[in-house]
Formats: sequence, structure tokens, C-alpha cells
Amino acid sequence: MEALEQPEGARSAFQARIRQLQRIGLLKKPNGKAYERFSYGLVELAALATAFRLMAAFILPIVAVRHINERWADFVPALLSGIGEQGRSRWDHTPPAGRFVAIEGTALARLGQKGASDTRYDGPLGAIRCIGDSDPVETIWNASAAQGVLIDTRAYMAPLVAKLGDLETVSSRQLADEIDRLRFSHLNGTERPSG
Repeated sequence: MEALEQPEGARSAFQARIRQLQRIGLLKKPNGKAYERFSYGLVELAALATAFRLMAAFILPIVAVRHINERWADFVPALLSGIGEQGRSRWDHTPPAGRFVAIEGTALARLGQKGASDTRYDGPLGAIRCIGDSDPVETIWNASAAQGVLIDTRAYMAPLVAKLGDLETVSSRQLADEIDRLRFSHLNGTERPSG
């Protein structure tokens, strides 16, 4: 909540929104075990925070969940870049991609159409691109994608990692391991994070 700048008075609404996101498919429990509690690491927290940012940009919860579940690999470079210097690999010094995520507005254009509701949307998802600080925003849109959403991942990823690093129960080694887990989260055979 703090990383997303949510007031303490909104805690019950925030928790209800998390339950809704879980219900519609974000952070599925491993092996379909309904009785197990969710386990939250950096990957899961990044997925939740990204979903909240997408919803804040007036993207329906189901569309936000679909973007994360189906396009997670497209988000990971920007999420790592949003962390800042800590987002760089422990094994190489390649700078991560830009921290901005540009999402084509295909789903946004269909909000008022039949079949687009809070609990279902099976239409197409727009393209996702990571762009850097110096890239002109207008270069990401072409003639068929004149509208969309731009998310700055640094606004929530840097505070999220800082809050994790401040916890007494999380060592600097564990935090580095969580960043690596995020870095490789799209390579585990599925496109989306699990709880």
C-alpha cells in the first residue's frame, strides 16, 4: 500500500481489490491447491502493483489481469529498470530496458461494447513496449495505435524494493535473490507469476 501511495484508511478496499484480482486469475495458487496461502515475493508484489497501476489508468480489472498473465515477459524489463541500480544483473552490467511501459489502447477502445465488462473481456490486447527516459513517447504509437496508456514503473518499483529492503526479516542477499527471481520469472514455462 505504501509503495502505491494508498492511504491507511483505504486498507479494507485495497484488500477487497486484491481478493477480486486473485478471483479473476491474478496470482494463481501453485498446483491448484485452494487451501494454500498465497506466498508474496517481489514477483507477486510487482504483479499486484502493476495491476493497480493499470486499473488507475482506467483499465478494467479483467483486462489488467490479462495483460499481466499473457504479457508478463513484456513487463519484466521495465519493472527491473524501474527498480533502479539494484535492477541490474549480478552477472553482467547490461543496463535494463527503459522504465516506461507503453500499452496500446486496443482494449480501451472496446470498453463500451458488448462483451467488455468488469468480469470478462476476451477481445484483443494491445501491444506493449518498454521505452527509456530519452525515447520520444510519440515514436511508440503508429497509425493504428493512436491511443494508449503509459506507466512509469519507477513510481512504484523503487519504493516497493526499498520497503522490502527495510524489513528486518529480509536480508540483502534475499532481496538480491528476489530481484533475480523477478528477472527470470517469465522463463519458468508460463507467462505469468504465481502466488
